[in-house]
Amino acid sequence: MSIHVAAPSAPAPETWPLDSDVAERVRIPEARDIILAELAASRALTETLNILIHSGGHPMLFAGAVRDALEVIETGRQYSAPRDFDIGVVGLGREVFDEVLRDRGASINRFGGYRLLTGDSPPLDVWRLEETLGVRLNQAPLTVGNVLRSFVISLNAVAFDPISAIFYDCGALASMRSRRLDFVRGCLLHSYQTFAAKAALSSIRFSMDLQPELMRFSLTHGEESALLHETQKAFPGLPLPGHDPFSSSSRHDALSVD
Repeated sequence: MSIHVAAPSAPAPETWPLDSDVAERVRIPEARDIILAELAASRALTETLNILIHSGGHPMLFAGAVRDALEVIETGRQYSAPRDFDIGVVGLGREVFDEVLRDRGASINRFGGYRLLTGDSPPLDVWRLEETLGVRLNQAPLTVGNVLRSFVISLNAVAFDPISAIFYDCGALASMRSRRLDFVRGCLLHSYQTFAAKAALSSIRFSMDLQPELMRFSLTHGEESALLHETQKAFPGLPLPGHDPFSSSSRHDALSVD
């Protein structure tokens, strides 16, 4: 199974400076087919990827949708459609990027990327990899590995290139197989409260054990507003409690899985 795209004029990810000990290139046909089936089912998603490529960019899918496809293969859990698609693109100047996304009817978000709402797929969140927040704040060079390191939590540090059908893994597969949730090796820390909340929720959602350093990070930087926001994203429609989940009485329930 494949999507029909033109050869990109932007540098392919394989040509970027890439630390082999940070991001590993792997081929997983079963997970690849799950993702490509999602692409084939969404005209808006496929069209957006093709437009980005024809405009000179090289798009890749990151985090949730890629992680969930791998989780199906690693654990046998039932697959469900992703909440959204995170698309990072390299090789497009800011002016061209803005024009492409605005022409698609997308709205700019607070991070300088765009969200595209479509009728036949989950929302698309698109950004220039050159503007990845954690990479910029840490003044790190642009590599696939550094983009993944900016996702902070090991489980989410994975990407898929729909052109080459290659996965880029920075610890996600190891987390799935060990059921342990940890920092990405050499992570590019930022947005502390957000990632403290993501860690707590991911340990519950995916039945993973928070490793000690990440648990301390969650306890130190956890804030009710961030956790409630991330809970609403992860569990839409879930009635939310009125107490602070990072209070001493609820830390065990929020941050550990038996």
